[in-house]
Amino acid sequence: MSSTTIHQTGEDGFPAIAIVGMAMRLPGGVRSAADFWQLLSEGRDGNCVVPDSRYSEEGFYSDSGAHSVRMRHGYYLQEDLETLDTSFFDMDGLQPSRMDPQQKMLLQVVWDCLENAGQVNWHGKPIGCFVGTYGGDWEEIEVKDSQNAHNFHMIGHGKFSLANVISYEFHFNGPR
Repeated sequence: MSSTTIHQTGEDGFPAIAIVGMAMRLPGGVRSAADFWQLLSEGRDGNCVVPDSRYSEEGFYSDSGAHSVRMRHGYYLQEDLETLDTSFFDMDGLQPSRMDPQQKMLLQVVWDCLENAGQVNWHGKPIGCFVGTYGGDWEEIEVKDSQNAHNFHMIGHGKFSLANVISYEFHFNGPR
């Protein structure tokens, strides 16, 4: 989830915050604030059967739990990570085919957020990018394949590089 905010001081001296734009990718097919509101207002959640694209649930499930996964459901994004479009980014020096899908998706979510906020002139502005994330599935998969080793691995994967990739691609100069 990404949002664009404006910070000012309110009459009470505390910071007043306005959320100007939002974008997100959440379980349950949520791709926008409207989708999120619909999911909440209908009392649904994003719980679903493990998608075949993640792993074969049948191959790992066991009621006993012995050397297996003891779940048939979870909270998964409904996105096909292989079809993420990065063509409208200037990827000089980056290799989209080797990027963690998490990075590519975050690029799209930040773009959607800026677009939703009506922001058009962010290039070179003192905008900061702060990212919180969990999980590193793609990185774990990549390091297990020694035939796929490449020098892009350091910046193409890993939680530490997400905010850097966003700042670099959008030419954010950080707060001063």
